Amino acid sequence: MARWLGHSSGVVAAMLAAALRSQAVLSLTLCEPPAFQLVPRSSEAQQMARDLEEHRRTTGDDTQWLRGFLGIVGRSVVIPEHLRTW
Repeated sequence: MARWLGHSSGVVAAMLAAALRSQAVLSLTLCEPPAFQLVPRSSEAQQMARDLEEHRRTTGDDTQWLRGFLGIVGRSVVIPEHLRTW
C-alpha cells in the first residue's frame, strides 16, 4: 500500500494507475489537474484531450503506456529501471 500523488498531467496517470491497482492505494492526492474545459477554443488543448482519451483505451504493458502518455503531454523522461518492472 502506498500514498499516491499526481500533479498537472500526472493527475491523469495517477487516477488511471490507481483505478487499475486500487489494492495498492492507501491514499490518492490530485494537484492541479488538467482543465481542458477551461480553454474550449484552444485547438491544441482540445487535441491533447482527444489524444489522451484515445491513449487511455490502449493496451500494452505499463512502460509502453507511460511512454505514450509522456509523448502526448510533451515530456521526455527516462523511466527508472525499478519502475519498468512495476
